[in-house]
Amino acid sequence: MAEDLIPLEMSLHEGQANDALHNLRIYLCNKAILFRTSVRQAKSQALKTRAWSQVTSVQQAVSLHASIYTKTRKQMMKLEPGQDQLQKYKPLLREQLKISTAVGDPNARGQRNESLAWFWSVEVDLGGPDQSWNEEFYRVHWLRAKALRDRWREEMLLVKLEMDWTCKFFLWKTTQWGEHMQESLEKRLPGHGCYAGRQSQMYSLLAQDAQAAFQDLQNVLIEAGDE
Repeated sequence: MAEDLIPLEMSLHEGQANDALHNLRIYLCNKAILFRTSVRQAKSQALKTRAWSQVTSVQQAVSLHASIYTKTRKQMMKLEPGQDQLQKYKPLLREQLKISTAVGDPNARGQRNESLAWFWSVEVDLGGPDQSWNEEFYRVHWLRAKALRDRWREEMLLVKLEMDWTCKFFLWKTTQWGEHMQESLEKRLPGHGCYAGRQSQMYSLLAQDAQAAFQDLQNVLIEAGDE
């Protein structure tokens, strides 16, 4: 009989965890918006005090729902969840509860490689009175992710072109020094011819090494582009 209740208990815990994650995201969005609209724009000490009071209140709510999720997940682990549930409901770390500077300060430096914590991609209901703030939060991060993807594609294109240019440069130098060697031999300048021959051989080896190394890198870039 007790085993029959395990799926029901797991379902209840999942609902509680979803609610906690949903509220956690709402309050983190609220905190980011408060920094953007209240804290940074406060012109007097009274306004700053009021703004920081609001931030503290929101932070308490963040801590509360983070605690609820952590306790709920602990109970779920006792029920031997499946692999899909383990993948969805991951441990919640303190450093993951930081607000995103992309919303609080879109022009701040050092956020090019910043990514959202795992719980932002968990599929839970995004409805409610604060849905517009959630949409703004996701919109900013979607635009930044798109910019990173476009930059990566541009870098991939440039790297491929630079690899091709490098190989062609080495081959051109190989031909150039080969012609110098031939001219030196025709002018009966063996010393000059030997030097030009060594230079031609050096650039030929560089071209071969570059082509071999770049071929391996091309395969890596093709695999990355397919992902």
